[in-house]
Amino acid sequence: MGSGHSVTALYEIVPVGAPTDSQVRVPDSLRYQSSRTPRGGGAELGYVKVRYKAPTGDTSRLLSQPVAATPQDSVPTDFRFQEAVVEFGLLLKHSAFRGSASFEQVIAAARASLGDDPDGYRAEFVRLVGAAQSLDLARAEAPR
Repeated sequence: MGSGHSVTALYEIVPVGAPTDSQVRVPDSLRYQSSRTPRGGGAELGYVKVRYKAPTGDTSRLLSQPVAATPQDSVPTDFRFQEAVVEFGLLLKHSAFRGSASFEQVIAAARASLGDDPDGYRAEFVRLVGAAQSLDLARAEAPR
């Protein structure tokens, strides 16, 4: 990623011991299995580490930040809409990571997070998901 660019990455957090059909990777350290309390106390969901290099640099730098638990009603509308778009992509790809995702869930989440939509792109997304649902793409054979 070049200087001046940005990226949005969405990750599913699977609590320890929670049932999941996804493969869970072992973390690179035992941050949550030690006797010390992580920064942020008990409301910490995870810890993000990102390495980057300055545009003219040769040495990478580490940024790290705890991820705090956030009540669902305080999650920004844009983020909730992005979740719906990701879920739709997982359905279209017949991803092994789609879990119990459904077109109905995508439509409901997208409608609930339309927010400020001056050009109607988000509403058009809802219509697109409805069209995919009517074509029964969830049951169609996965692409090869």
